[in-house]
Amino acid sequence: MNFVRRALIFLFIALLFTFLIPPDVEGSVSWKSAIKNRVLKTWKKSRGMWKLAQKGFRFVAPVSYRIKYDYAQYNLRMSRDDIIRVLCELGRAAFYIRIFKIHGKDTRREVKPIPLSSFPDPPLMHVHPVLQDPCTTSFFACVATIAKAFDHSQFANPEMFTKAHSSVSERWQEVDQLDDSSYFPPMADMDDYFVFGTSAMYFMCWMTMLQLPLLRHLPYCSHTDKWFIGFNKHFYSYIQPSAKVNSTYLIDFLDEEPFRCALFSFCPDPCCERRSVHQASCDHDPLNYCTKQGLSGCHLDLNENTNFFDLIQNRLNSSCSCPEHGMRYDPNALMCVDVDECGEGTAVCSKFNTDCVNTVGGYICVCRAGFKESNFGCVVNLDPIDDVVVIATANASQLSSSFY
Repeated sequence: MNFVRRALIFLFIALLFTFLIPPDVEGSVSWKSAIKNRVLKTWKKSRGMWKLAQKGFRFVAPVSYRIKYDYAQYNLRMSRDDIIRVLCELGRAAFYIRIFKIHGKDTRREVKPIPLSSFPDPPLMHVHPVLQDPCTTSFFACVATIAKAFDHSQFANPEMFTKAHSSVSERWQEVDQLDDSSYFPPMADMDDYFVFGTSAMYFMCWMTMLQLPLLRHLPYCSHTDKWFIGFNKHFYSYIQPSAKVNSTYLIDFLDEEPFRCALFSFCPDPCCERRSVHQASCDHDPLNYCTKQGLSGCHLDLNENTNFFDLIQNRLNSSCSCPEHGMRYDPNALMCVDVDECGEGTAVCSKFNTDCVNTVGGYICVCRAGFKESNFGCVVNLDPIDDVVVIATANASQLSSSFY
């Protein structure tokens, strides 16, 4: 019975393949080749999906230790001219990304503008290949790569600027009234421009959160709608031939507030979607959740956004300024809470044998148990019982000596 059943099953499978598998060139059915082709086709399809998933998986986050180590090593060899050159590159890169945030388009599903309050959602599956290696290994290589893209863009093209330089105003180019095709070169199209600009935002915002020193004060930060050709490599056209200049680019004033320009240029603004670095109305903006709580000073917390993947997925930690000394805004509690200086190790108790005790808005230093305060710190406090024992011992010694 089992033999008959097996024979019927085999016959059914044979008939099934006869009808489903197309004949080969000679007209006969080649089972082995047909099965192989179908398996190969299925494998290729699955492999394509696997490769697509792997593209996202290969998006390796930069390592903060590697970036900081490279920064420290490179910084040791930098001259004053090197610092000016990097600052100029940073300024041009910052301007380039500010223009992207305003005029770039997210073209993945439907054409829509880049949000100012967050990174584009969903995050990129993979960063732009031009930025992958330099920006995961070196701050300086990353900045140079972005600045090079700017130098090949329309904004560094002297043909965009008027050739008559009779007045200063004619040396400036309006950059906020151009057609879309003027923004994305040297990228191939708006799709490529979107991936490059978003990738540059990712890396430069994250490096701002690492608080790398050269990002503290950037040039050109007041420029969002106009660009001066003298900030490009053509700046020698605007100086006297006899002038001795060691720098390659002109540089204007540096923004005074630490990291303000870098945050404004490279990062999203969940507080009030700033369009200029100086925006006094931000504290009164209805989008500002600090305003809703009667607080001010909404900002991205530099110390609480150092995880790269959390950052690009818009898990942003914002903070408000607290009016009371020794208080800090807690985004989970949505209120100002006391800072535990003792627990965080920021308190300083310099006298000997003292311990830190946290208080509301500050801390105090007190003597440890068994010690009492003196002019130079805390000294051993003899217990009254110990005093009696010392006195009794002294009297006994004197009494015993009187017998001899």
